[in-house]
Amino acid sequence: MLATDDSAWNQVWHLPTAASPLTGAEFIEKAAAALGKTPGYSILSKWMIRLGGLFDGTTKELNEMLYQYEFDYLFDSSKFDSAYRFQPTSYEEGIKATANAYTYGTGF
Repeated sequence: MLATDDSAWNQVWHLPTAASPLTGAEFIEKAAAALGKTPGYSILSKWMIRLGGLFDGTTKELNEMLYQYEFDYLFDSSKFDSAYRFQPTSYEEGIKATANAYTYGTGF
């Protein structure tokens, strides 16, 4: 939509995000419930990530991105929603659709 709309150029846009964002723990709980699984996760400390980075390239790259997890950052897509009369998919609905596609191969 943005790429084909000349009036959208030279502006700042946030792509659609649903209201009431989930925390990481809430996302894991909802995803586990949708898949019929018990939720579980571990949090690695910075030193553990640095140590893991000595053995795994992906983990090494994660260490460089840790600053993104120090503070919450929330996106407001109300400008996009209003300009294009767009209704974002709720997190719950998106998680359920993804779980169904994974479980039953139904697609999105």
